[in-house]
This record gives sequence, C-alpha cells and structure tokens, in this order.
Amino acid sequence: MLTLEYSSAIPQQQQTPQKDTTFTKIFVGGLPYHTTDKSLKKFFEAFGEIEEAVVITDRQTGKSRGYGFNNFQQKVS
Repeated sequence: MLTLEYSSAIPQQQQTPQKDTTFTKIFVGGLPYHTTDKSLKKFFEAFGEIEEAVVITDRQTGKSRGYGFNNFQQKVS
C-alpha cells in the first residue's frame, strides 16, 4: 500500500493567505491578438477598479493567445 503525505516547504506561519478571487477574477476570451495587458485593463476600468489584467501569451513566441483574465478590486463591479 502506498501512502502519500503532503508537506509544504514553507512553514505555515510564513505562508501568505491567498485572496479569494471567486467573484472578482473573470475570464475574457476572443481578444484581438494585438491586445495588451494595459489595453485590457483600460477597457474594463469602465466597469470597476482593476487590480490586475493579464493577456495570456505563448511562451515561445510571446504572442497573445487571444484570451486573458481581469481581477477586479471588488466583487460588486
């Protein structure tokens, strides 16, 4: 019988709790390939304050993959 145990390399006291983005992080698909993080953030600022906007890019070419994510400051946005 195989038993696996999970152990973090960082002691629990030093781990920073991650913010719950269940209602604040949204997927944005169908982006034009010339969309940048900055232009994505600027567009969505009309709907609320943006904490972070990221366009996903191909690791090898650096070109946009046509989708990204927006993280709003508050879920009421």
